[in-house]
Amino acid sequence: MSRTISRVVLLYGGTWDEREVSIASALPIDRALRGAGLEVVRTRWDRGGWTIVSPDDDLQAEGVTERPLICLEKLIEEGVGVVFNALHGGAGEDGTVAGILEVAGLPYTGAGIHASAVTHNKGTFRLIASGLGYEVPPGIIVTTGAWLNHAEEVLAHIATEVGLPAILKPVTGGSSIGASKVDDADQAAEALDATLGTQPEMLIERYIPGRELTIACLGQRPGDAPLVLPAIEIQPLTKSGIFDYEAKYDPNKVREIVPAPLEPELWEHLAAHTERLHVELELGATSRTDLILSPDGPIWLETQTVPGFTETSLFPQAAAAAGIDFTTLCRRLIDYAISAHLFRSAGLEGEDE
Repeated sequence: MSRTISRVVLLYGGTWDEREVSIASALPIDRALRGAGLEVVRTRWDRGGWTIVSPDDDLQAEGVTERPLICLEKLIEEGVGVVFNALHGGAGEDGTVAGILEVAGLPYTGAGIHASAVTHNKGTFRLIASGLGYEVPPGIIVTTGAWLNHAEEVLAHIATEVGLPAILKPVTGGSSIGASKVDDADQAAEALDATLGTQPEMLIERYIPGRELTIACLGQRPGDAPLVLPAIEIQPLTKSGIFDYEAKYDPNKVREIVPAPLEPELWEHLAAHTERLHVELELGATSRTDLILSPDGPIWLETQTVPGFTETSLFPQAAAAAGIDFTTLCRRLIDYAISAHLFRSAGLEGEDE
């Protein structure tokens, strides 16, 4: 069967922490793509492999499960033309899925292999952003081995090089899962004991007071500047005062102001620097960059290439503020995936202009 871009694989689920977030994003994406007249093949990443879920069933229903590469080969034989990647974090955002789909010759939404890998790792992102002249919070990365064998030295480094209070978060995690604020050395030790049992390494950054903003970019077409979407100001209403997992998925725990009230000159500055990050890191169709607007200027935190995609998630909210409805947004990501695939296939990626 010949391939057609009207037949879309919606890849979602995963076997890592963000599985439920991915499933929550997949539902409105599924509705939107069908509403746009596309045929959607729901493909869920489970522990036993990839599961094809009937369009008449719940997203978490049982289905035919096969090893990923075998499943992918069958999907290609059945004529699928593009993959909508709704896998948050893990293999969906670290370049693994991008690599599999490039080898398979399938267009896909999201960033490419290299861009996914360097942004998914918060430590790598910090190094690159800092090298480009962006201010990042003072911070260190603590591995499980370092903590088990040199806890006192680690706490001393936190006190001298990071400062307290501080924010702890997994180096490669998303959705603020495992993130916490610690006010003193005892809380830091307790948090590291709890998290390094399930995470190989943790990033510890100085807590920076200020306004929390997130700015999204939507790719136009390969080679063109992205569209910078209106900034969103995030005001957590949690006890900790940070935008943690609870705040992200409980509307009563956060106030989100869209668009963020910013002076025109400041907005132009932030938009230009967000666009530059998107372009320099080659983030493709979507990116959402988080920062703190401190009294001394912007402090850049991290960038996601597969941001949340429920209808109330930050990226769709920013798109709506720019006049792009959810269905149009999903369709534009499909269109970008096709353009990026053709760009790569033509051997143009990475060549000098």
